[in-house]
Amino acid sequence: KADAKMDACSLKIFKMGKKLDDKMTVTGAGVKNMDTVNVLVTEKLLFKHEEKATWRGEYHDKVKKWLALGKELSGPKSKVEAKILWNDQGWGNKKGRVYLKLMRQQKEVASLDLFGIAAHHKQDVARVYTEHDVLSKVQEGDTYELHRYVGGGGGHSLTVHMCEVTIS
Repeated sequence: KADAKMDACSLKIFKMGKKLDDKMTVTGAGVKNMDTVNVLVTEKLLFKHEEKATWRGEYHDKVKKWLALGKELSGPKSKVEAKILWNDQGWGNKKGRVYLKLMRQQKEVASLDLFGIAAHHKQDVARVYTEHDVLSKVQEGDTYELHRYVGGGGGHSLTVHMCEVTIS
């Protein structure tokens, strides 16, 4: 019976230059004390809305905040995965939209139209984005918000049956 000998090195985890933890140990073939080990730590953010919501447009409707992610961000992100089940009023002009907005000190830095214009009939839409300013321009302390636009001119409505946005 042979025993495999494993060397170990201590691992220090930093986030934006601040030490988070140094009590972890990495072991494995070829890992020696004082080796540099790269560890990828990602944060996953989630907006999830599972209840039906309907809004009526004002005559001079504007884009309005719908949901805010209260968590402050630590740096650039790499992917937005978004899905929605939605529809507009079912007749006339189509105007309804949902946006992901990157906010810095309560001011918009970047905006992404997640799904295009809502259809007249209930529709499932899914999108993945890997390159956009809402991902690349993130700085420590920024936040994300979802905004919605119903449409002006009278008679417009937007119904969201389900919406989920994951940012990693």
